[in-house]
Amino acid sequence: LFSNLKNLNGTIPIQNYFNIITRPIIVCGAGQSLDSLYKDIQNKRDDFFILAADTALKPLLANQIVPDGVFVEEAQHVISKAFIGCQKYSFHLFAALTSLPQLGSITKKENLSYFTSLYTDSTFLNELCKEDFMPSANQPLGSVGLTCLYYALKFRKDTSVPIYIYGLDFSYSPGFTHAKNSL
Repeated sequence: LFSNLKNLNGTIPIQNYFNIITRPIIVCGAGQSLDSLYKDIQNKRDDFFILAADTALKPLLANQIVPDGVFVEEAQHVISKAFIGCQKYSFHLFAALTSLPQLGSITKKENLSYFTSLYTDSTFLNELCKEDFMPSANQPLGSVGLTCLYYALKFRKDTSVPIYIYGLDFSYSPGFTHAKNSL
């Protein structure tokens, strides 16, 4: 939290994305249904604004789909594997203040936005959120994919902009837990 707080200066407030996206939005988690996305948008990639959970990044890139934005929420070191070799791609990183600080170094500050996850009910966090410099806050949703969906709802210009969901399946076929190439 403190390492990311000191990096806030120069980043783009996540609120700058609220109510501006006019293209249909695709939200990508790393569940098994992500594998059906690739042929569904083949040759139509630019028609969509694509948001991805961190664990969906590798499968998307393996299928030549660079998302517009990637959400990362947790401070688990295993998540950093999703970003290995990704510095050459141009996507916006939306990171929780409690995510690994090293992940902020994979992109320039103008391609980075922070948000606050209210991961615990504490006096310290509640008081901190009252400060002007704190980014937009959301309740913990239990999944970075659901956080991605939450912000997709905030990013779209209005309710006429459709949101399509791939890979947010929480039940699996026998032998499959995630999309191919995911962590």
